[in-house]
Amino acid sequence: MVHSPPMDEKTLQTLEYDKILDRLATYAAFGASREKALALRPVTDLSSANRILVETTEARLLLDTEPSTTIGGARDVREQVEGASRGVV
Repeated sequence: MVHSPPMDEKTLQTLEYDKILDRLATYAAFGASREKALALRPVTDLSSANRILVETTEARLLLDTEPSTTIGGARDVREQVEGASRGVV
C-alpha cells in the first residue's frame, strides 16, 4: 500500500476546508458530533478512503430505505463515561 503525505495546511486553506467543516458541523446533533466533524482531516491512502466510502454508502442506503431512521435519542454521554472511569456511579 502506498501512503501519501497528509495534506498541508496551505492546501486546506486554498480549498477553504474550514468552511466545508463548518457547514458539515451544522448538521451535528450535539456537541460531541460537532467536535468530531470539525476535527475531520482528509485521508490520503486508498484503503482508508475506500473504507470510509463504504461506510458512507451504507449510511446513505439506510437513510434511503428507512427514511424514518433517526438518531434523535442520541445524547452526549462523555461526562457520564468520564465519571464512570473515575468510579463515580
